[in-house]
Amino acid sequence: MGTRVIADSTSYMGKQLLEKYNINQVSLSVDFGDESYRETEISNEDFYNLMDKKGIPKSSQPPIGELVKAFYDILKELCVKYDFSYPEDKLIELFSFEENLDEIILTEFGQYRGVLNKSAIIKIISEKRIVEARNQNPLTKLAGNIMISDYIQTTLDSIDESYAYVYFDFNNFKSFNDKYGFKKGDEAILLFSEILRDNRIKSSDFIGHVGGDDFFLGIRYLKNDNFEDIYNRMIKIAEEFKESAKYYYSEEDIEKGFIKAPDRRGIVRRTPLLTTAIVFLEVPLGRVKYQIEEISELIFKLKKTAKNRKDSTVAVTLMMT
Repeated sequence: MGTRVIADSTSYMGKQLLEKYNINQVSLSVDFGDESYRETEISNEDFYNLMDKKGIPKSSQPPIGELVKAFYDILKELCVKYDFSYPEDKLIELFSFEENLDEIILTEFGQYRGVLNKSAIIKIISEKRIVEARNQNPLTKLAGNIMISDYIQTTLDSIDESYAYVYFDFNNFKSFNDKYGFKKGDEAILLFSEILRDNRIKSSDFIGHVGGDDFFLGIRYLKNDNFEDIYNRMIKIAEEFKESAKYYYSEEDIEKGFIKAPDRRGIVRRTPLLTTAIVFLEVPLGRVKYQIEEISELIFKLKKTAKNRKDSTVAVTLMMT
């Protein structure tokens, strides 16, 4: 935080002094009959010339609006605002980047609601990080199943907003693990988690790691979002993973485009290189009320469908009321 000074023009401080101490100055008005001037915008010479012609002027206090604006301008410089309508991660982000931050002004949709001091901020951040650490996937440090379930339940209850649930599941991961080992398998999983992080556009995007080679992405539709744009983003993620994952294979396997590995019944087969199946579930406004168990069951069925399709992709919109 800090201290700042607001003075009116009768303080008669020069420009050099105002700039040196970063003082905000609001101006009185001087009225010569039908002509009015801001005291800070009229030179001494012009002032006395007008006084010779029109007589002694009247003066008035600075308009209340200018004083309010001066206070507000300083407030914007010295304080950080956090709006309840933002994701709570934004609070942590604000605090992390402001080394000298003592307080945050709380607003709700632009309306003042109070002030949060440093100790309260630290407590909120600490409690949040403890909860996150307990529920994170130990490998990728992404939100685990409990947090994914909480997200789905919360968004299903938010019937006045639209969302997209996206489920990713690797194709041919068992064969890759069997040939190249679990360490390479973990590296591929970490690669995909980083691709998801890199493609996170909005702070409200939720990234979760279900476990193994299964991932979840939750997206809240904003004003200009549409199905096609978000769907294309998911295809881009899948394509980026497909290209990047090639480098975990030997040059020989990359050139062939497949590996030989035993399937679940022990039969050696040709298996394509790693790709990912995508389930895209649009959760629109005006939807039928669903239970989280129904969503989980639907995603499980759609995942099987996606894996049996040539493009490994399926997109469904929940029923409207």
